[in-house]
Amino acid sequence: MLIGKKHFLTVGAMALAMAIAAPVAAQQKSVAITAIVEHPALDAVRDGVQDALKQAGYEPGKNLK
Repeated sequence: MLIGKKHFLTVGAMALAMAIAAPVAAQQKSVAITAIVEHPALDAVRDGVQDALKQAGYEPGKNLK
């Protein structure tokens, strides 16, 4: 099966974009936690996620959005 020139260039451009974007994406991660109500159990989950991220080396503003 032959790959057309246009298809080959498209795949190549996508691969190049992914290769360029990968190091930038690895520098800072985004985590969003939403809650529409307040509840002690939900608050505990949010606090637990924040604590686990800190233990894993993520700090808001430094390497975490």
